[in-house]
Amino acid sequence: MVEAVYQWAANILFFSLFMTAAGSLLPSGKYEKYLRLFSGMVLILLTVQPLTGGLRLDDRLAYYFELFSFREETRDLNREILGIEKQRLERVIAGYESAAALDLEQMAAAAGFAPARTRVSIEKDRDKEAYGTVTEIYMEVRSKEQSEGKNRAEELNRLRRKVEQYYGLESRNVEIHLEE
Repeated sequence: MVEAVYQWAANILFFSLFMTAAGSLLPSGKYEKYLRLFSGMVLILLTVQPLTGGLRLDDRLAYYFELFSFREETRDLNREILGIEKQRLERVIAGYESAAALDLEQMAAAAGFAPARTRVSIEKDRDKEAYGTVTEIYMEVRSKEQSEGKNRAEELNRLRRKVEQYYGLESRNVEIHLEE
């Protein structure tokens, strides 16, 4: 009986020393909470082992530890996936903005203007109804040919109306300026 008590105390002591050494070897931060949880549960099991030898608490504890670890890893993975998805959507929207700017420059060229600057804004807020649609257009164009001032203004207005109609925008959201 006395030898069993010594063995029990030695198990607790050796486990405590082992966990202290393991804790100092592992990098702090990410795994520290798991190590503390695991070592605390095992220490409790070692402490109450003489009283609960036949209840198989160690198997139950191992099951709950795995369940807890799995849930934590799942949460971390979900956060990573959401971050990757957000980056992917930002790249898609940036590509859409570039493609829309290229379309606008082709429209301007077809109307007799040389595009100088083009900026397209697309709604990036996923909670808004207009998400993923063009919300604003800004262009600066030069006239390719020397035509009369009135004709250039009419051509510029035609281009503006064509852009508004094509993207379904109100005139206040489309700015097209003629550089001299």
